[in-house]
Amino acid sequence: MTKTIGVVNLKGGAGKTTATMLLATQLTLFGHTVTVLDMDSQGSASNWARIADEDGTPLPFEVMAANHVTLRSYKGKTDFTIIDTPPTDPGVVDAVVRIADAVVVPAPPGDMDADRTWDTVNVAAPLVPTYVLLARFDRRSNDARDFTKQLDEKGVARFETVIPASLPLGRIRGTIPKPHLWGYDAATTELLEVL
Repeated sequence: MTKTIGVVNLKGGAGKTTATMLLATQLTLFGHTVTVLDMDSQGSASNWARIADEDGTPLPFEVMAANHVTLRSYKGKTDFTIIDTPPTDPGVVDAVVRIADAVVVPAPPGDMDADRTWDTVNVAAPLVPTYVLLARFDRRSNDARDFTKQLDEKGVARFETVIPASLPLGRIRGTIPKPHLWGYDAATTELLEVL
């Protein structure tokens, strides 16, 4: 039976598609089969897969465009289904949260990002195990330290692994990514431990 992971954050630019694609890649490296459902109207995951195909390096998993209707009728046939969601669409987030076995909330530190992360956690956590993945993280930054402290004080579940701030990470679209370069191998291991 497939496990479904929703990658959600109501804030745009939080790193949802990057997290989706690197988690999916690492799961395949661990020997699992994966399908990615792209529910973002921008089609970022689908574009990533298209570019990889055109470059002759197809991804090791299928990426399918999805919407509310296809999500309701979707029957997973792989070990894992990972759903990439759009920002600012609470309806999609709600639909994904209701069918997910776990939710990953990529969250860069900073006041504007943190506000939307709290909103997302408040929607998801009462319904499904929800884990914040600190992304674009600079341990030297006060924002990063303060945000981590706030998560811990509020008892919000989070990955021990943090994804460091990195310009090259933003340039991997359309490639088969190397999750170990940014810590997604460790994050995936953590995720498997709670599923």
